[in-house]
Amino acid sequence: MYLRQERVEQLIRHELKAQKALWLKDVTRKELLVGAFTFSKKGLEFHYYPYTVGPYTQGSFRVLLPMAEIRHLTFPGSPMSRLAKAK
Repeated sequence: MYLRQERVEQLIRHELKAQKALWLKDVTRKELLVGAFTFSKKGLEFHYYPYTVGPYTQGSFRVLLPMAEIRHLTFPGSPMSRLAKAK
């Protein structure tokens, strides 16, 4: 991970709580940060499959952390920081 994990975890938890993920309290930082994700100029998007943060009936979850929110959390020289600087 090329970002400061503690803050990224907080942002993800906040968004998943807004999406009403039922099992969020039982999910570890590792489970939130390791898995399917994509990044682009828009930001970093995490993809959570059914049973990861909620029951199957809730379906899958997606969390987009906009580049404007995470730009300052990147480590200098990392691929994420280079992408964050790209216009």
